[in-house]
Amino acid sequence: MTQYGHRDIPKNEAGWFARFLSADFVARVGAAVFAPAAAARRICQGGPGGLSDMLWLLPVCIITGDGQRLAREVREAAADGGGAAVLAAILRGAQVVVPDVLLILLGGVVLGLLLGQRGRRLRPGTTMDLSALAWMGWFFVLSGSSLVLTLLRHDPGERLRRVTQMAALGLFGIIWLQALVQAHLATGDDGKTTP
Repeated sequence: MTQYGHRDIPKNEAGWFARFLSADFVARVGAAVFAPAAAARRICQGGPGGLSDMLWLLPVCIITGDGQRLAREVREAAADGGGAAVLAAILRGAQVVVPDVLLILLGGVVLGLLLGQRGRRLRPGTTMDLSALAWMGWFFVLSGSSLVLTLLRHDPGERLRRVTQMAALGLFGIIWLQALVQAHLATGDDGKTTP
């Protein structure tokens, strides 16, 4: 049993999609948005989450970011019969996540700088995991608003896009600050990572 009360799915027992939809993954992503302090504490203690979860969500981010245009370009490239054209269309669609990746990298670097020597008490990569945890708030707001607007068949204007982006950035900042506090607490003054 896991800490969320669900059975772990051994890798040899389930395919990649079953692991993706496992209750643990869903619980970790939900905790990142709705209980970020606990999620950050778990990551600081060496638990799963952060970048590994973010990598599973990037394709969803690409689809919700510009999915209709991407599908149209891939369909047109496939109709033209060129595998290279299809790959080029997919790579153009993947450019949607460049701001997301930059946000995670910048957040991780700044976390490391603010923690200073204390950051060395954490396992390598923890600051990037914590920044990816904060990114999930960004992802939640942008993808959620995209889903709602699509279901309502409403084309957002420039003003609504900016409000949504500011709300996403605000939630990223709130979760990022909670992650910083948890990393600071986890590296305590005794020089050891707390259990």
